[in-house]
Amino acid sequence: MNSEGGYEDDYEVACERVDCLKPSGSGTTVFACNCLVYISKRNRETFGAEVLGQIDSKLAEEIIVHVHKALSLTKPDRQCVISGLTSYCESSGASEPSA
Repeated sequence: MNSEGGYEDDYEVACERVDCLKPSGSGTTVFACNCLVYISKRNRETFGAEVLGQIDSKLAEEIIVHVHKALSLTKPDRQCVISGLTSYCESSGASEPSA
């Protein structure tokens, strides 16, 4: 995130849409939808990862639509992202968009 895009299946948005991150030099925040990285709870604790904020449900819905078409992700990874973001949207009162 917070870099220039250019890779297959990247989803780029204006930095203002992800206000929990400092703006990037390019003015965009990129969600890399071509490789899903799994980080264990132990590693998050080891490296002191912390929650900086959350994306809004409208952005989550846009990413769901994008990930449906992100063929560089494996089908299980694509489904993992879609399921997770759908649950997030439902918990915030939004509904899943149609792909």
